[in-house]
Amino acid sequence: MDMSAHAASESEPKPSYQFRADAPPAALADYRYERCWVCFKYVQKNDRWTKPPVNPHTGRLASVGDSDTWGTFDEALACANKRGLPGLGIVLHPKLKMIGCDLDDCINDAGCLSPLAAEVIGYAESYAEITPSRAGLRILVRGELSEAVTDKALGIEIYSERRFLTVTGDHIPDTPTRIDEAPRTLARLNQVVEEARRAKKAEQAAERQKSNGSAANGHAHGNDFFGSVNAAALRRLDEWVPLVLRTAVKKPNGAWRVTSADLGRNYEEDLSLHPSGIADFGPEKGLTPIDVVMQYGGAPDPAAAAMWLCERMGIEPATLGWKHARSHAHSNGHAHARGVEPIEWPDPAPLPHNLLAVGPFDCAVLPENVRPWVEDVSERMQCPPDYAGVTVMVGLGSVIGRNVALHPKVQDDWSVIPNLWGMIIGTPGAQKSPAQNESLRPLKSLAAAAREDFNLAMADYDLKMASAKARAKNAEKEAAKLLTKNKGADINDLLRPEKIEEPTLRRYITTNATYEALAVLMQQNPNGLLVERDEMLSLLDHLDEEGQSNERGFYLQGANGDSSYTVDRIGRGLDLHIDAVCISMIGGTQPARISQYLTQVRRGGRGNDGLIQRFGLMVWPDLSPTWTNIDRKPHREARDAAFRAFQMLDTLDWRVIGGKRDFGRTGDEEGLPYVRFCEDGQERFLAWRTELEQRLRQGS
Repeated sequence: MDMSAHAASESEPKPSYQFRADAPPAALADYRYERCWVCFKYVQKNDRWTKPPVNPHTGRLASVGDSDTWGTFDEALACANKRGLPGLGIVLHPKLKMIGCDLDDCINDAGCLSPLAAEVIGYAESYAEITPSRAGLRILVRGELSEAVTDKALGIEIYSERRFLTVTGDHIPDTPTRIDEAPRTLARLNQVVEEARRAKKAEQAAERQKSNGSAANGHAHGNDFFGSVNAAALRRLDEWVPLVLRTAVKKPNGAWRVTSADLGRNYEEDLSLHPSGIADFGPEKGLTPIDVVMQYGGAPDPAAAAMWLCERMGIEPATLGWKHARSHAHSNGHAHARGVEPIEWPDPAPLPHNLLAVGPFDCAVLPENVRPWVEDVSERMQCPPDYAGVTVMVGLGSVIGRNVALHPKVQDDWSVIPNLWGMIIGTPGAQKSPAQNESLRPLKSLAAAAREDFNLAMADYDLKMASAKARAKNAEKEAAKLLTKNKGADINDLLRPEKIEEPTLRRYITTNATYEALAVLMQQNPNGLLVERDEMLSLLDHLDEEGQSNERGFYLQGANGDSSYTVDRIGRGLDLHIDAVCISMIGGTQPARISQYLTQVRRGGRGNDGLIQRFGLMVWPDLSPTWTNIDRKPHREARDAAFRAFQMLDTLDWRVIGGKRDFGRTGDEEGLPYVRFCEDGQERFLAWRTELEQRLRQGS
């Protein structure tokens, strides 16, 4: 319990989960026609959403003990679709010889597993999937149990019959796609539950001894403070019980009741808190409010529990007999009773590292002519090669832009523009920005050269315009002379202005532009542009604001690289048309910011429209635990090779690389030039896409 909480949590919104597959996951394919399937619906009970099973034949509630209320997968799916139910489940019974292992609340808002969940998933013994809440996981195991294992406090349940479990098909990568025996998984979960039970028994014994010696007998300290606090807390249960026991339910007689299951116990008896006293119908008897706050609220000692109760009730402790000495102050700010020695706190334990390990970046996936340079940059900066590698690939894609497209299929005309969106994630000091800046040097070199060419072209343009202006004045004089001699003389040719095309600056990159300005740049640079941001989340947060739907839509279209766009704005003129918006993106951010943003997306916030999903190159690498001072000159040959690669792509001739263009109805070439995969590349792409599409259709 958060001892600083001041109000009970509000009712949770109805879950938005929806089963979307048309077949069971591969692990359960053999059970498709078994009569063990049910639907489920969400029902709110005591401010919590439950998932009772639904009979696929009648739409009424099913029973895990009555096989007549079960059906096949297809019957359950048809019922769910017909009645708008969120999902399906499978009923466990002895004939299935299947065990379900549930780990609740083991996935945080950033999608990271708890240490225990990461450990058992790492065993990879059997099929595992994410539950509908997307906060828990389930492992299906081949076998039988002698008895179920349940620990609500730990969020662990292991069962094999008379239970139904939801099926999402949201398969956890790197776990098997079949149901097998899992001895290590079962042994580890049982071990954790048993250790927790032993620890709780020892803790309860210690707390009973402590409360009997202090809280139950306030006079032992020379005052009746603790007894007065307990008496006041019994009279004002509503002000503190919901904070300590979040699942407590108030009864008509004024008592609060909590089930043993919600307390993480395997007893049938409940805990009752009534103004006349607290009765624990399980193993405990005669608890006081201070005992409850220590046992279920996490207060370290009676004094801290009493002080917390006073704070919740708005009572000044001194009015209840509290006496303290200035020298006897708790480290948490609560003074303690006279005669009670301060607690000797142990050194704090390190916080658990609940992030899965990230595999090392394989530089072999990079083009050969930029690979040595990425390795050189990463070594000199002592940062993960992911940062430089992703930035370089995004930069290369932005240079290619719409010069040439890729047709991923052998015969189809589906076309993909090679512009990329990348995001590099890391804590402050991880060298994100320096790596990004260094990796974009070739692109910025092209931009600098283009500006020099533009300046020369503008100088020539100004000279031509001055000459044209002089010729125009002379032509006006000649025209006037002709009209003097002959009023009907044809002077159109003399007065027709010369057409001198104003040069356009070739732009490669921009860092801060309104989308209207970006539209103008796109019109002038049809090949596309790279938008570089040092902090990418500042742009995404801006696009989430009210009134930014047009700008957000512009970026969404720009990610495709092949969608036209027309801007009509007073001040910029009407019909500002861009044949195709092609935007590449690169930027960095910090873990906390992207985690918060992704939490909003996962909960259906404004960002859940596919914008963040367009960042196909998003990396959050692990930092090396060691650092070495590397002070040497850059690898000149590697750098020059990388610069040449950018220059080569900037002047790319699609005909030289074997590109093609389609022929239109008139027999002329039309559309973007394109290339296709080689035979080996085609096979790899098809295998990758097949796996991806299967996961997407199963809600992964």
